[in-house]
Amino acid sequence: MHFKSLEQALCDRHPELTDQVRFDDADLLRHLKITLSGQRSVALAQVRMGYSIVWAVMDPVLNSAPSVWPLDTPDEVLVDALHAVASAHLTGVPVPSPWRWNESEPSDMTVLADLLDARGVRVRRVAAGNGYLPYGPRHSPKLDIVGGRDGCFVEAELSDAFVRVSLKPALGWLVDVYLDECKAWSRVDLGWNLWRSTRSGPGVPHAQASVADIADVLGKGRKAWDVEVPCAPTDRGEPATAGYRSALQESLFAGEAAPPEWPRNVGLDIDQFQTRKPSRGRRRARPAPGTSPKRFSTSWWHSASGTSRRGTPKSPSGPTRSISSGTAVPRVCPRPRCNG
Repeated sequence: MHFKSLEQALCDRHPELTDQVRFDDADLLRHLKITLSGQRSVALAQVRMGYSIVWAVMDPVLNSAPSVWPLDTPDEVLVDALHAVASAHLTGVPVPSPWRWNESEPSDMTVLADLLDARGVRVRRVAAGNGYLPYGPRHSPKLDIVGGRDGCFVEAELSDAFVRVSLKPALGWLVDVYLDECKAWSRVDLGWNLWRSTRSGPGVPHAQASVADIADVLGKGRKAWDVEVPCAPTDRGEPATAGYRSALQESLFAGEAAPPEWPRNVGLDIDQFQTRKPSRGRRRARPAPGTSPKRFSTSWWHSASGTSRRGTPKSPSGPTRSISSGTAVPRVCPRPRCNG
């Protein structure tokens, strides 16, 4: 019934596309679509990303990111998002702002993204009113939900830097840059770059700097920002792996290796990946009365054998244990022995 009401809302708000609107429930994935030329179409459907079910606007361009919205998004926003993408394909023009940034209302973030895009800067993500941001390959996308303390932000990739511009209620404008030579983040001194004066606070108040001012600072490039390097540059040429990055950095750089992929048809339920629930940690054994507590470090054992903490022996049965790699390592007792 919900799709029927969405179909009616789409026809009422955009009557010029009434003849091209179709509701398809023949496949496993029910969807509302606007047909284009040939067999192509732009579709709106509920899809699963991990443990979340979201609304997604999917277009026929395989290397494009989906437009993802929460389940409680108003019907008017959903059909307008579908119409914006379909009209762009029918007229041969880019998706207009703010819809191209997966936002329904203009904001400082969407205006900044437009200014950066006009300068040739690749805008990666925009978060303002809609905090649902997909990332990862298209055949198994993941969902990043932002908001709250994250505030509003724009992530962009310049020729010599990767930056995040944030607008927080208490701090104002903040610009952070990722330094690839030491795999760390550093903050740009906006006060110095704008007025050649350093401020006592970490940010610049919203009322004292316009969106155009922030765009001008970013347009100058990293060499003009005078960013301090917080660590010595590394000599290794390989990029940092996901294990050494935080979860946030992993989501920022998830699309570096290869362009994302997406199902080739809209009749595909995106439920092809499941992650195991994290296991609860074991309760640490308390030392017996009259004995001093002992601590056993087994981190090197796990790094050498490549096993998790579940692979730790429960009781000693010999001086050494042979693992799959053929390396003999000492067996460690997980709890201290009691003297009597």
